[in-house]
Amino acid sequence: MPRQNIRDNTPQSLRRGTEYLSRAIQNGYTEATDYEMLSNLLASDGKQEEALDVLKRGIVSNPYSSDGITDASRRGRLRTVNQRTR
Repeated sequence: MPRQNIRDNTPQSLRRGTEYLSRAIQNGYTEATDYEMLSNLLASDGKQEEALDVLKRGIVSNPYSSDGITDASRRGRLRTVNQRTR
């Protein structure tokens, strides 16, 4: 569902995707790519500090992930978001 909301790319669909992913993570869903998607949605909405927090929680939840959040940090997204929040 969140992927479809992102593809639709309207303010309403992006908000629904953010809400869906936030609830899923709060309810214990720990897929690395969902942390990355939520972080990207938050950052694109100007919520860089929240986005950084989500990335950090994703790394803690998935320290050995071969995709998703750990790849995002390797590509520099974590560093980029961190620089924007200073």
